[in-house]
Amino acid sequence: MSWAIALAITAAASGQTQPQPAAAPTLTCSVLNETPREREPIRISNLKRVLVRAALIAPPATVDPLRLRPPGAPPQDGNLAVIVRRIAAGRPMVATRPIVIAQATETNRQSLDVSLEIPIDAATRRANIERFLERLGRESTAAGKGEVFQRLAQDHATAVATFERMYMENLVGDFEVACAYASHERGTWNGDLESPAPNPIQVFFESAFFDQREFR
Repeated sequence: MSWAIALAITAAASGQTQPQPAAAPTLTCSVLNETPREREPIRISNLKRVLVRAALIAPPATVDPLRLRPPGAPPQDGNLAVIVRRIAAGRPMVATRPIVIAQATETNRQSLDVSLEIPIDAATRRANIERFLERLGRESTAAGKGEVFQRLAQDHATAVATFERMYMENLVGDFEVACAYASHERGTWNGDLESPAPNPIQVFFESAFFDQREFR
């Protein structure tokens, strides 16, 4: 009798079996800004954040808990990414700024709510901030408050950084939003998932950031 056959008989007799891999979880992704209409994209202002809910459906012991991975961060920093692609030739991915705003755990279901910005490019944003500061300086001088403005804006880098933090203006255009989950933790389901049927959205132009009433 060969060693292979002998080992197989011994394993069967002792009731030893190889552990079965966990079934793949289900990943869903939805845009919450408004109720989607069939075959129509969800319309979102360029001044509003995109609200996304990602849900992972599986027994909790079989999956790694959902953790948002910031764009550009290494895999160990999270296992969930929100992906935005422009609806155009090649479906190119676009940059995003996601923030977790809520999370929930139910029986065999966990979810993360993400507030998402699809920012305009950094050079345009910086130029808009510089123009606003110049405008603010002119208006302050015309109102006889030039010295006050000069004191507030004497540290130009700090003034720019302050407006960088509050600036929120999305790219305008047609996009699709999806979620991706990747787990390679020991003892849980391993693999990569992307939610099916990406969510189409249409970001429309409402106003430039500094043309809003609070900046006039």
